[in-house]
Amino acid sequence: MALREAGVRSFMDFECGGYAPGTAEEIVARFAAEECPDEEKTLGEIAAARSPLPAAQEHTRRGWELFDKGFGLLPIGLGKSEQSLYSGRVGFAWSLCIATPLLPKLIGGDRHHELHYFSPYNFFTPQSAPRLGTHFLRVLALWQEASTELALASALAPDSEAAERDVLTAKAHVISMTSVMHCVMAPGLLATTPESFPDLLKSEIEITRRFAAVVNAHPWIWGNHCWHPHQTPLSQRLGLGEISQGTNAFAFKIRTMETAL
Repeated sequence: MALREAGVRSFMDFECGGYAPGTAEEIVARFAAEECPDEEKTLGEIAAARSPLPAAQEHTRRGWELFDKGFGLLPIGLGKSEQSLYSGRVGFAWSLCIATPLLPKLIGGDRHHELHYFSPYNFFTPQSAPRLGTHFLRVLALWQEASTELALASALAPDSEAAERDVLTAKAHVISMTSVMHCVMAPGLLATTPESFPDLLKSEIEITRRFAAVVNAHPWIWGNHCWHPHQTPLSQRLGLGEISQGTNAFAFKIRTMETAL
């Protein structure tokens, strides 16, 4: 059903974490300006604004479709989970993986507010992690495809800032979802082959460095990705010592994990 047909007349946006212009903003602007915009026509016009080349537009549309499909597979509505109020919490939890130290001593069950109500440790438990992994793996595969398509589009439109922004957004989400998959693997690895756990930590440190490098160059990415970008991951009560005002969550995570090794 079209939004207009459902009675939607305008959008009100609340940014709790951060804000940066993006494709969604372009779509909202067109919705507000037109009485009844056609979805295909609108997306086609936005893709054409990035490049007049049909091939670039095709890659752009394909990238958007793949990313959207992946987003739709995020396990937000997973039933019969062991976590209370699961759907209201997991959306924050998975996006915090990339900024949360991955440490074996903290892996366990859902401890609610003991750590932080939205801490990844409450969800990537020995019981839930394998089930979550089947869904997040599908998301990662689609986002990797989307990243490839958007990179091809950007290569054909080297002067388009919007195309570059799409590429950076997809790249950051692929890196972040790789961290999620590390969290999926952690409980099982710890239970079966704990001697291999340091290898997982090293991989997570490397992924975190890659994400931090992207964020250092483009700060808006993390602001749009996480709820209260540094405050939220650092407010987890992980028993890792006092954290001073202005601490960078990624630097803290890397330092903590390197110490654990």
